[in-house]
Amino acid sequence: MLCDDCRQRVSTIIHTGKKGEEKEILHLCQLCVEKRGIPTPVLRNPVQLETGFKELMKQLADEGILDRGDPADSEMCTACGWSLGNLRETGLLGCPHCYTSFENQLMVLLQKLHGSDSHLGKVYLQEEEWSQKEEDETALRSAMEEAISMEEFEQAAQIRDRLRQIQDRKNR
Repeated sequence: MLCDDCRQRVSTIIHTGKKGEEKEILHLCQLCVEKRGIPTPVLRNPVQLETGFKELMKQLADEGILDRGDPADSEMCTACGWSLGNLRETGLLGCPHCYTSFENQLMVLLQKLHGSDSHLGKVYLQEEEWSQKEEDETALRSAMEEAISMEEFEQAAQIRDRLRQIQDRKNR
């Protein structure tokens, strides 16, 4: 996406602010952000990020979290030929298949870095669970319409309240 100001460079920052009473969202390039004087957090270009990750990998090796010169470093991905040594040096994987080729080493690394090798955050509903919930809502809406047509307003109000509870939980 091009910068909203200059329309010449690729936008790298999304700035959200207020223009009067309305919310304003701007997609800006780094130069236009600087021209506007918008404060931004310290930005690192990709070269610095790569260097930073190499430094992290080096620090982990220095602290003994990652072994240097491990014979497993010669282990290669069967799909792209990327080695475990390359991963240790660059912090990058060569292809999606590398995740399976180096699964054991990556699990150990995740365990050491994060204290766990499994995700501990929010777990989202699986697709079939979502479709089941939507079917339940559809059935409730039908039941509410039927109750209204039969002039059973108390029952319709209870169903309406149940639908609102479902919507409230979805919006959290």
